[in-house]
Amino acid sequence: MNGKGIKNDKLSVFSKLIIENGKPMVSSLVVAELFQLEHKSVLQAIRYLEIPDEFNERNFAPASIEVEKPNGEKIKESSCYMTRDGFTLLAMETIGKKSIECTISFFEAFNDMDERLKGELAKMQLYVRKGYPVQ
Repeated sequence: MNGKGIKNDKLSVFSKLIIENGKPMVSSLVVAELFQLEHKSVLQAIRYLEIPDEFNERNFAPASIEVEKPNGEKIKESSCYMTRDGFTLLAMETIGKKSIECTISFFEAFNDMDERLKGELAKMQLYVRKGYPVQ
């Protein structure tokens, strides 16, 4: 538990990961929420990372979200999905010691998701070897 009351346990972080192209990823919105930062600050930090284009393309996927304004108007805002490597780089560069506990929870959640994906892949390979159709 951090000082502001957000529980950063493995299960709550794990539930916030998504699978995109077979990889676990996390939204910049989730990172902002759990690290108690403004979303625009997280996006700015991602933009200011000095990384090669190839790494950026593999680990940061631009996205957009629909946000409802106080007057009821809905607008699209920028967002970003990041892989474990993208998240790790962002955390090392911008978050600092304040949120070590949350960062560790993300690492554990990514590792758990990887293990689950490997297990599912192994099951599919077993079915194929035995001649069963994969569904």
